[in-house]
Amino acid sequence: VDRMALLDEGPYEVDSRPEELGGVSVGEALLAVHRSYLKQFQAMLAAGIKVKGMAHLTGGGFTDNIPRVLPNGCGVRVERGSWQVPPIFRLIQKLGGVDEDEMHRAFNMGVGYVFILAPEDAARVAELDLEYSIGEIGQVVEGEGVAYE
Repeated sequence: VDRMALLDEGPYEVDSRPEELGGVSVGEALLAVHRSYLKQFQAMLAAGIKVKGMAHLTGGGFTDNIPRVLPNGCGVRVERGSWQVPPIFRLIQKLGGVDEDEMHRAFNMGVGYVFILAPEDAARVAELDLEYSIGEIGQVVEGEGVAYE
């Protein structure tokens, strides 16, 4: 859907620089390198933080990937707006006419990795010296699947 909305059926070429992307070309935005979260994980372990689950949000986004790491009877409530969505996703959404739930199902919306931690450990992560920030985006709740606020 991303290539179709932007290039095949959309108004842009690979080297187009839409205002929404802040000077970055469509091709550069689509090919941006995914971050590695190994250093963050190692820092948490070194600090004695118990990581209860991890989900890499690639194809399948939030909807498919997070529930795979949860025990039966547990779901997650994700707070939309608790992180900054990269402009490329809003552009895909706008040009492709994709609704918000589908965007979160198909894409990571800028959240590359989810660490599931106890609340007291989640608070400790902010004290770690990390290359880039990790923020709280939701909670594990009773139920199944992913719900959004």
